[in-house]
Amino acid sequence: MLVEVNLLPRKERKSKIFVFGVASSVLLLAAVSVLAFYYISSLKENIAQMEKQASQVEQQASALQAELNDSVSDFSQLDHTVTMLRDYPVASSQVVANASKLLPSAGYFQSLQYHAGSISLNILLEDDIAAAYYFNHLSNAEWVNEVTLSSVAEQGDGYIAHYQITVNADVLKGGR
Repeated sequence: MLVEVNLLPRKERKSKIFVFGVASSVLLLAAVSVLAFYYISSLKENIAQMEKQASQVEQQASALQAELNDSVSDFSQLDHTVTMLRDYPVASSQVVANASKLLPSAGYFQSLQYHAGSISLNILLEDDIAAAYYFNHLSNAEWVNEVTLSSVAEQGDGYIAHYQITVNADVLKGGR
């Protein structure tokens, strides 16, 4: 009987399971890496999109704030106008109507300027006595606080009388 003794170590066969395990681990690691890369890139895209939306919202908010400021400005202008109209002494049509009632029959308005309770009035009259009569009628009128006959000048066939009148707004307002 022969006995074979092999003093050289036997070559061990590499296990297919070990190679398969290493290969599958590498593939799994590669797949996880690719998925992580795509997930991170999608997160970056979402962040960029959110930042874009945030900047749009900020722009809209600033536009709305500007519009609100304009509305507040418009409201304050309207409020100022309403206050001014409430404080406006008298309608000019009332002043003209009252001033024309007192005119002599041959008297005509040449110009009338009404501003803040004061009237500057130029009247075309036949003679200078009519200017004095009109001055007297204005002085006795309830709606007049003060009247001044500034000048009487001859012009063509008649005279031009210039009056400065301060209006009693309370009397005219009550007559509306």
